[in-house]
Amino acid sequence: MLGSSRIRAFVLGLMLAHHLPSTAADAITFYQEYISLDSRNPMSNLVTNSTHSTDFISEDLHYTDNYEKLSRVIVSNNVKPSVFAETAVFNLHGEVSAAASGAIFYGVAVHGDPNSYVPLSFIGEYAVSGHDLAFDSSSYPGQNTAAVQFSLNERGGDYKNTFFSLECTSFACSMVTYGGTRYMESAFTVTGTNGHFMGSLGIQTDITGYGFAIVNLVARASSYMPPPGSRFEAEASAYIDPYFFIDPGYLALHPGGSLELTAGMGNAVVAVPEPTAWMLLFAGLLMLAANGRLIKCRPA
Repeated sequence: MLGSSRIRAFVLGLMLAHHLPSTAADAITFYQEYISLDSRNPMSNLVTNSTHSTDFISEDLHYTDNYEKLSRVIVSNNVKPSVFAETAVFNLHGEVSAAASGAIFYGVAVHGDPNSYVPLSFIGEYAVSGHDLAFDSSSYPGQNTAAVQFSLNERGGDYKNTFFSLECTSFACSMVTYGGTRYMESAFTVTGTNGHFMGSLGIQTDITGYGFAIVNLVARASSYMPPPGSRFEAEASAYIDPYFFIDPGYLALHPGGSLELTAGMGNAVVAVPEPTAWMLLFAGLLMLAANGRLIKCRPA
């Protein structure tokens, strides 16, 4: 399990490891995409710094007399910015493992009153799944891991950040939120969990009325089947997808407020939830927080 301090250090480490934009104009041209197969390090291979109009699929498939294994990452940004990672192994006669991870960085710029704060809101979907991923229901010998991470990092101003992270492994799940992000769990079963995360971050504008932040999405999966050959199958997958909008209350008072994502990214213009629907969602999140369900786990 990863504590909040370790995850914050991980997020900040990823951010510091990259050449980041220094202006709002740079932010809307900024994009980096990393994919790694058979490694748990999602930052080991920069595959492109340009957005793409079709899904980018990277996969590694192996068949031998002793095992079968698959590692796959799918990155989309034209319609829905998202990262999906998947692994699967089948053990015939010996030990076998597979891993896959993907990460993308892109920019979001806001415009509002000079030297003020623009409330940049977001809502997104997440899902992790795998055989006996969340808790042990049998004598299943394998081990699967699936994890997702979202972070929004203001560049300039107060350098604030907010994030959401979920990891399920070794028959237990751990979730961490920071900086005002909340989550709503739709389902939790032996094979994983899915739901929504949401929140808002005040982006400070400069004297021209512009401010910006960097978005980071990570999805990773791994599967392992120990020796001797047991003819068991192991599989895991992780998916994360956010979209952004400016808080409707702010726009009512500041109709000139706007946002722009990295050129080529989807969701630059989104349907804002109706006020009643938004309030119901937010009330549900407050109830979840009050009930202390920020971390859910069960030992093996």
